[in-house]
Amino acid sequence: MTYQDNMTLDEIHDYDNEMVDEAIKGAKNYNFKNLASCIKFMGLSVDATLRYLGVRLNGSSKDSNTDKQLRALKIDRLFKKHDIRIERRRHYRKGERWRNGLYIYKKDVLVSYTSEPIEMIPNKFAIEQSKSYSIITNAKVEQYA
Repeated sequence: MTYQDNMTLDEIHDYDNEMVDEAIKGAKNYNFKNLASCIKFMGLSVDATLRYLGVRLNGSSKDSNTDKQLRALKIDRLFKKHDIRIERRRHYRKGERWRNGLYIYKKDVLVSYTSEPIEMIPNKFAIEQSKSYSIITNAKVEQYA
């Protein structure tokens, strides 16, 4: 039984928004010169959060398809055992786009938020006009990565 079992959809929505607002208050902004570094950091922040929750994932992304499928099943079982859920949100638009990203819950309580890469638009007066990217997260990257 979870807290959601006795709540209306509006109450669940309000509660989730409160958890997200609280997570964002403690978040840091990380800047990167390229998208590949930014995406790699997203993985690092997810791994740091899972380590914080006592879950360690082992394996290589270079495994065969069969190995990847078996690994996915093991990860799914591990998440169920630890009551962990990862949600990817992509529905925010315009000024709220920075809220898109990965939300990691344990027992339906938000533990970590990591934004998707945010393309930073250079100021027209900036000396360097190249693209850069940003990630916003409250993951304990410095402690657990």
